[in-house]
Amino acid sequence: MSGPLPYYRVLESKLAPLLSAHGFDLLSSFQVQWYNAKVAPQYKVLDYGRGNTLGIVVGNTRALWVPFLRFCRDNADQLKAEHPLDTYTEHCVSKALDSCEIPFQKALLVAGSWPSKKPGGLSSLAFSHPTKLCLNPKLGSWVALRAMLVVDCDGPEVKSPAFPFEIADQASGKLESFLLSPPPMAQPLV
Repeated sequence: MSGPLPYYRVLESKLAPLLSAHGFDLLSSFQVQWYNAKVAPQYKVLDYGRGNTLGIVVGNTRALWVPFLRFCRDNADQLKAEHPLDTYTEHCVSKALDSCEIPFQKALLVAGSWPSKKPGGLSSLAFSHPTKLCLNPKLGSWVALRAMLVVDCDGPEVKSPAFPFEIADQASGKLESFLLSPPPMAQPLV
């Protein structure tokens, strides 16, 4: 008989449907300390002085575009923002966090506020390819990292992943074979 789920798993299960409804269909946890160990000091994120702080990467596949465009249509001022997609991300993720009533301090960083795709690799969500694309072994390059959450509670209880090169190599190989293959013939719409 297993014990209760760790809080980070409970939080993931609460956030997943709330975020998915807005097109953010990828979610994965990691320890903030893993991230901070891989970046230059000026890019380290708040860890609340803990030894194991929860970080959650929020990403998307192409599922994002219909909800995002609907939001822009219904909120014309959205298009006046300097970065409409970042504004949409912050709006949706903040709303989901508020709905979860998290009993801990939390911080939200939207894409562009961290220097690399390292959170994706550390959470095994996606890996950076030399082409600057995020690659997921199953979804290929149809993924993007949109936000990183930092929550003042325990993250995953596993050791820091050695960057999973075998997974990154598989994804990279799929991308390279796709890029090197001839384009598919256009099919007439009937």
